[in-house]
Amino acid sequence: MSNLIATLLFSVIANACFHKIEVDPSKIYDGDTMMDVKVDVAFGLSAIKTIRLFGVDTPEIRSKDKVRAIEARDRLREIVGNCKKLRIINMGEGHFGRTLGKVYCGNKNISEQLIEEGFSKTKE
Repeated sequence: MSNLIATLLFSVIANACFHKIEVDPSKIYDGDTMMDVKVDVAFGLSAIKTIRLFGVDTPEIRSKDKVRAIEARDRLREIVGNCKKLRIINMGEGHFGRTLGKVYCGNKNISEQLIEEGFSKTKE
């Protein structure tokens, strides 16, 4: 019985669209990674996730392009910090166990916004 409950709960989490989300902008590591994101997954349960923005790539903090990496990080912090309704669509699991997510502020896809503003490129 416990295996069935665990399987059902995992299925809900794996295919979730997270609506109730808490993000501390200071926990945004770089322009495409949000750490320690608290999401309500189902049945009043919450989980702490690291969210990797789906479909984009920004410069890494520990790279030669550190200045652009910090600019991208700060822009993502600004967008998330000013967002009144943040929504994440779970797109699966990526490298390092991070949740890949399409992240929206209202109806605006944040990944697309970062690309349009020149802070990111499309991840292939």
